[in-house]
Amino acid sequence: MPVEAHVYGCRFERPKRKEAARARALTWLAQDLPRQAREVVVAEREASQDRQDRKVLGGLAGRPARFAYRHAPYAKEPLLWLADVIVSSTAKLLALHEDVTGRGLDSVLEYIGCEPE
Repeated sequence: MPVEAHVYGCRFERPKRKEAARARALTWLAQDLPRQAREVVVAEREASQDRQDRKVLGGLAGRPARFAYRHAPYAKEPLLWLADVIVSSTAKLLALHEDVTGRGLDSVLEYIGCEPE
């Protein structure tokens, strides 16, 4: 199965700012969705966090909605496992200021976007 991954990284200095950073990343993702994309599946978290995600994605989907969105638990959505591995690996390399090319990810990663420091 061919895989094309886009990774979006948004910075936050304090834990209280984590949800704002996530909202920026979801916005970035929604703006970059290909026209043929019909659904966004997001990993399920705490109920209040999922509500915030739905609020952000609902505003971005538009009227009529150009894409559907839903939360799913990792156990019921195996493609979330793949996304988690790609994001975790990319984040670790970026945190260590290492080049992601040549690390096995370059054949999968189509785009990496990070907010400037």
